[in-house]
Amino acid sequence: MFHRLSREACPVGTDGCEGRGSAIKEVEMMGRGRRARMDPEGDTMSNGDVSNRESGSRSEIVSRATLGPYADLGRDLRHAGRALARKPGVTLSAVLALGLGIGLATSIFSFIYGAVYRPLPFQDGDRIMHLELRDPVRGQRGLGVTYHDFQDWRGQQTSFEELAAFSRGTVNLSGDHRPERYFGGFMTANSWDVLGVQPMLGRGFLPGEDQPGAAPVVILSHSVWQARYAEDPEIVGRTIRVNGQATTVVGVMPEGFSFPYWEDVWVPLQVDASNLRRGGGPTLEVFGRLSGASSLSAARTEFQGISSRLAAAYPETNRNLEAVVERYIDSYHGEGVGVGVTFFLAFGVAVLLIACFNVANLLLARAVTQTRDTAVRVALGASRGRIVLRVFQQAALLAVAGAVLGTLMAMVAMRALDRWVAATATFPLPFWMELKVDEPVLLFVVGSVVLSALASGLIPALRSSSADVHATLTDASRGNSSLRIGRISRFLVLSQMTLTATLLVLAGHMAMQVAEGRMADYGYPASDVLTARLTVFEEVLPGAEARREFYRELLTRLQARPGVVSAALGTALPGMNGRNWRVALQGMEFSDAADYPRARVAFVSPGYFRAFEAPILEGRALEATDDAEGLPVALVNQPFVDRHFAGESPLGREIRLGWPEPEGSWYTVVGVVPDLDMDGALNPAGIPEGVYLALAQADAESIAIAIRTRGDPQAFAPVLRDEVASLQGDTPIFFVRTLQDAINTNLLDTLLVGGFLAVLALAALLLASVGLYGVTAFLARQRTREVGVRIALGAKGLDVLRLVVGQGSWQIGLGLTVGLLLAAGSMALMASGGMEISAWSFPVAGIVCAVLGGTGLAAILAPAWRATRVNPVEALRAE
Repeated sequence: MFHRLSREACPVGTDGCEGRGSAIKEVEMMGRGRRARMDPEGDTMSNGDVSNRESGSRSEIVSRATLGPYADLGRDLRHAGRALARKPGVTLSAVLALGLGIGLATSIFSFIYGAVYRPLPFQDGDRIMHLELRDPVRGQRGLGVTYHDFQDWRGQQTSFEELAAFSRGTVNLSGDHRPERYFGGFMTANSWDVLGVQPMLGRGFLPGEDQPGAAPVVILSHSVWQARYAEDPEIVGRTIRVNGQATTVVGVMPEGFSFPYWEDVWVPLQVDASNLRRGGGPTLEVFGRLSGASSLSAARTEFQGISSRLAAAYPETNRNLEAVVERYIDSYHGEGVGVGVTFFLAFGVAVLLIACFNVANLLLARAVTQTRDTAVRVALGASRGRIVLRVFQQAALLAVAGAVLGTLMAMVAMRALDRWVAATATFPLPFWMELKVDEPVLLFVVGSVVLSALASGLIPALRSSSADVHATLTDASRGNSSLRIGRISRFLVLSQMTLTATLLVLAGHMAMQVAEGRMADYGYPASDVLTARLTVFEEVLPGAEARREFYRELLTRLQARPGVVSAALGTALPGMNGRNWRVALQGMEFSDAADYPRARVAFVSPGYFRAFEAPILEGRALEATDDAEGLPVALVNQPFVDRHFAGESPLGREIRLGWPEPEGSWYTVVGVVPDLDMDGALNPAGIPEGVYLALAQADAESIAIAIRTRGDPQAFAPVLRDEVASLQGDTPIFFVRTLQDAINTNLLDTLLVGGFLAVLALAALLLASVGLYGVTAFLARQRTREVGVRIALGAKGLDVLRLVVGQGSWQIGLGLTVGLLLAAGSMALMASGGMEISAWSFPVAGIVCAVLGGTGLAAILAPAWRATRVNPVEALRAE
């Protein structure tokens, strides 16, 4: 019957059926005896294959008995591989598309897993918790724990095996080498027992070594032991100078250990609580290991009760304060990380879906060209499930190949990103963060393969199996279009355009935020100012007057150096966050000390504002006579005046800093200065009010140096280092960079997110453009006869061009519209979740519309132009 149908469709004496594929020829060959036979489940078989099939060779029987259904699966996979190999261009395009999508999605997941979800590398590291305080009434969280609260927690809790505490700061090592500054952890003696980690050499801290007056001891990281002390096996017991004090090395930690975050040196946390009032003294970070019978929820419940008891017992210091118990790693990221992770991962999956849609369109096109072949297989007995599996297996093979390529891309990307962060960030990544592709990430890759195979193969497979066999075999002129895939392909392209528009808009706003930060005119010099920091400890220069004299001498020497335009010292620099203190104004009274307003505070030297070309708006600047013997004076910035002295002059008014106690010092306001971004140049919503006090009237151990030079400011760095070393050999300088670089460091998070978004958006633009081009070209080829008829009937080339372009343009327009709406909604959700992103910008949206619209039209015009060149005679003859 099928032989007769084929003859009726292709009359004898014509060659109109030439090149229609193998299926018709195979059906015709069925009428020629046993010369050939078609396997209804697979490819064409030769005579020998038929003989083996009919006789059932022993090897096949053994194979089927041993492997069962897997024998057919292996054969089908080989057939799918051969089918893909016959179209190397299409196959390579599909693999590249999926490789790009899987590679980008895997890179994003690798970053998220390494930064957010990778557990602490300790035994049962997920049971180590972080404890802090919050004040829900005032909306404050992340508050440090006072020493008295820490002691009360220790005595009242039962959820943890032990509680330990730490603070972080600068540790200077000197003595037999040049002085170097390291990140230091000040730890309670039981910290190593809580963590379950002991030094690889020596020992941890002993009980009592964290008490005031104990002999000074230090533990070194593996990297410090390796780089500074050349892996000296006799380092334990050796005396070195730590913060200017002779100290005994008692241990070296294992490689990779940098608890709490990125510390390299550890000394005991010594707090003298004998004369410490409740609520005073240093604030600590507390951590502990849950006991075997406890859970996180049980610990939270217990500490709610402890917080309530302390609030009732000590209302002046503990009112409204609640303990926060959370995973140690979660405390590093803060509350907004969940929203960011969700969006970030969604963006990566969006690009993967765009790649899958491309491959789906490719497989749909292949399904159209194989319509008759598929129909014949169904007619010969192949089940529809087998047809679905046949197409789906091709998608699976493409997904696996794309995964291999994508994984290699992700490995390279993570290695490059890790190096970039190490070279750019002021602080290294926390020790548990590793940006790499490892076992958990590979599980994500497996999931990506499944998603890719489903997203790219399911629709083509279902459409292939749904073709009308009778209509396909009897329709000589329209068999290839019987799948009616035009709407499906256009929907897939529309989805691509929508996701691409969303990513481009978000990436554009992130890029604008970075550009605004880098190109902003702060109102003070930043690029030609060299900055550095140093810390002078009590053990090095005992007494406040000795440190003040050191600062005066250093400033005098720097100002006398050739090439120096101006020099200044201060505890904070413009554009960088100053210390956050509570402020009391004369005549201002509150029932609760915690209700007093806050302001940024910095202690600065005379000439500080001249160094940054900041005028004195009212009153006078700080002078050399404003020393420890003079009247305590203060300058306030314009935001401070606007909030507290609106319409009045602040000169002569008095303010007090810290907790407003009767013995606190009052400072007389003598001048008003401009806003120099004491809240941070890139922090638009915070505490802009600022107060400047005289450095000579304070006792500051850590200061910043600012030097405005002629020429390259970095060239002055060696001179600065020598001047400090000549005055104090135990004190190194660190964070040596321009003020502009210091400010830009705060852009690192935005750069990371914006960079990923930019790469995702560009990849989406490329994939969407290729997809639009491919679908337009394919559909144009499918309508070759229609175009030929139109031209034969008198249609002009412009009419044909308008027809083809019009069908693609609505996809672009609708995709842009929906994409802009999705982008606006995403930005609103990101902002509500605490992520920083610029406000909606119509110029950015316009640029995205122009770029994506122009790229899409360019992808349409090429096949549209070819359609206008169709020769009607050849088109009709081809059909």
